[in-house]
Amino acid sequence: MMRGLDDIEAAFSKVKASAEKSIAGDAASKDRSLEEIFELNNAIGKLARGRPDAMQRMKELQLYVNVVTVGLKHDREGDVREGLALTERSIEAMRKEFSHSP
Repeated sequence: MMRGLDDIEAAFSKVKASAEKSIAGDAASKDRSLEEIFELNNAIGKLARGRPDAMQRMKELQLYVNVVTVGLKHDREGDVREGLALTERSIEAMRKEFSHSP
């Protein structure tokens, strides 16, 4: 489980970095961020398939990632920032929750 969370965190770090550059006006970062979101979604799906007990948390995480995606596609800085913050908090909460799981 923790390996899957590590993969999600690593993918999210890339998304966050490129999304923040996109917000700052770097057009190439917007495309890169959308590509990195695809990788993040793959990591989320892989964990969800491997741990059905985590499915609900993965669906929640996916919802937050979707806020980032829509914000990027429609140039809504507030949505991107909100989605990034929600995603980050969700990942942190999962790490705490699953670190106590067998």
